[in-house]
Amino acid sequence: PGQLKGQVMSAVETAREVWAGGFGGAVGVLVGQPFDFVKVRLQALKSYAGPVDCVRQTVAREGVIGLYRGALPPVMNSF
Repeated sequence: PGQLKGQVMSAVETAREVWAGGFGGAVGVLVGQPFDFVKVRLQALKSYAGPVDCVRQTVAREGVIGLYRGALPPVMNSF
């Protein structure tokens, strides 16, 4: 019985660590996504005067959620 309890606790601790790592990775993606979005837009399109102009135009056209376009795959990859 003692050995089984130890194995269960080990599995619970491992699951907790996996979820904590996944959550941390997802938060990292969500924090960095707008910067990556602006970088890619500036590289692909020459219609912006700079990063601030890119953010302004994107937010005006698509709202703040537009800065997170394409974020779902990296967030899911965190887990």
